[in-house]
Amino acid sequence: MWRGTSTIVLRELAVLLWSVTCVWSAPAHIYVSPTGSDTNDGLSATHPVKTLQHVLDLMSRGRVHGDPVFVELMQGKHDLSSTLHIQSTSGTVVFRAYQGQTVHVTGGRHLPSGQFHQVTDSTVLHKLPHAAHSKVVELDLTAAGVTDTGQLVTYGWFVPVPVAPMEIYINGNPLRLAEWPNRSFINIKSVPDGANGKRFTYDAAGRDVTWASETEPWDIRVLA
Repeated sequence: MWRGTSTIVLRELAVLLWSVTCVWSAPAHIYVSPTGSDTNDGLSATHPVKTLQHVLDLMSRGRVHGDPVFVELMQGKHDLSSTLHIQSTSGTVVFRAYQGQTVHVTGGRHLPSGQFHQVTDSTVLHKLPHAAHSKVVELDLTAAGVTDTGQLVTYGWFVPVPVAPMEIYINGNPLRLAEWPNRSFINIKSVPDGANGKRFTYDAAGRDVTWASETEPWDIRVLA
């Protein structure tokens, strides 16, 4: 009789454990859309949350259970304001584009083209070739919500850069800093003070006349 009772208890325990395992192993889906709201529960495509950080907050608070957890990124630009720290106690977390939609996840800020305007400041225009006046645009980054512009430091060959400088992308392509020549170098004509001197001459064909009032001139040299 003791043996039979024990068998019944073990069977009940086995069923209970199996049931719990099934519940916790079922996959979960949480939906994120740039047009969503973090007041939504995010459990359906019709009620998505807005930010990826809110998804992580929901998981850390035990509001989302499943293994795996599929984070369904819906169409649009998901701009991050800070680094995401993913810590999940429920198992595997999979971030993917919902139904193959076009999704962009960036650490930058989306700047609509309508926020750019032609330069009208005469001081700035004086530094530019006349042919470029109608082709240069400007944007107020502070008004666009970008308050930390970082600091531009020397970078390139053999120069360690702990923090990358701020960059602007158009249609996925990075823009280059304004420079002259655009993609080549000019040759040094002479070094008046000898090989160890700090002065040199060059021929810019008069282009450098407008640089006289420049407060932050940079020169990049390549030694061959």
